[in-house]
Amino acid sequence: MGRKLYKKDTFLSRENCQIITDSSSGLTNRELEKLDIFSIPINCKVLGEKPKNFNTNEELDQFFSEVKNERAEKVVTSIDHDKVYKILRATLVNHKFVIFAGTGESLSSINSCVRKSVITMSEKMPNLKAKNRLIVLNTSCVSGGLGFYLYKMVPFIYSGHHTVGEVFAYNQFLANHIVHEFTSKSFDFVEESRHFSELDPSLTKKSLKKIFVSESKKDIPLMYVPRTGKVNATGEIFRGKRALANALTAEFRDSAYSSSGEVWIVYGGSKEDEAFKDARELSRQIKRCCPDAKLDLSHRLTPAVCAHAGDDVVGLIYLSKNVRPDEPIGNDYKRYDAELNEKTKLMKKYITEISRISSLYLKDPDPDLSNL
Repeated sequence: MGRKLYKKDTFLSRENCQIITDSSSGLTNRELEKLDIFSIPINCKVLGEKPKNFNTNEELDQFFSEVKNERAEKVVTSIDHDKVYKILRATLVNHKFVIFAGTGESLSSINSCVRKSVITMSEKMPNLKAKNRLIVLNTSCVSGGLGFYLYKMVPFIYSGHHTVGEVFAYNQFLANHIVHEFTSKSFDFVEESRHFSELDPSLTKKSLKKIFVSESKKDIPLMYVPRTGKVNATGEIFRGKRALANALTAEFRDSAYSSSGEVWIVYGGSKEDEAFKDARELSRQIKRCCPDAKLDLSHRLTPAVCAHAGDDVVGLIYLSKNVRPDEPIGNDYKRYDAELNEKTKLMKKYITEISRISSLYLKDPDPDLSNL
């Protein structure tokens, strides 16, 4: 491994590393403290106004009340590069290893910001050996999915039983199988969203009108996040809230690793909004269908998703036995193919670990990974 300070068989633990994420996870201060992780705040800005920062769920009520009824193109997220640099530098000074597990690379610029910060530190402070001590994991998750990911990954790393190679393997497993499925009733919000169309060039004005039909018909679309990080739509139309709830419930029943597995029912806006009522109805549907499922209704979708699809969003986060689709689009094919080839070369070393983790989950929805 040349001059690197660690090899892939180096063990990580709570004692020798610190995990950092970003505020798109939506985790509360109490949850961050419980998991012993640090969160870098992402700025949310309504164009024409001063930036509004949010870091945890405690600030989401205020944010959503201030941006209520704003169009998606008026809500953007941004990152304070100087703040990221200072946080990473301070953390590297005080810890042997730092692991950044934030919003997926294709969904946010914070990963590239972290990598640029490492390069800058390597040039300004070579003795810090930042390139060798900071590990960046591409989670392919956003918002509630990132929070769900962290609840799985953090205990795995901090247990002290796993090597860097096994952490990479478990990360790849979670990135492949954590499902983000959600819907929004704000059809005008989505149809008029310039930002949404930029994320997925295939969603032209014509296709949007076909997929997201008029609100008067009470038809509701289903959206999801593929591994490439493009907010996408299934193209299916569900005739009303109950039909959609049944479809989401059936998807969870058929695709989850176990009917007794954990499922987060996430929503946008505040508990006083209609979306929370829809989320509770969805939880009742799943409980009737899968009475042993472990339901969590305490997590919110952050503006990372709501900026693209409105704050009426409701959805599910869970671990699926099916691999999430990639779905590269248009000009993304060449870039994505190159990334996939590079990842394939890297992950060949960890295929055994991924297979072992997968086989454990097939037997038990909450397996003991401490002795993996």
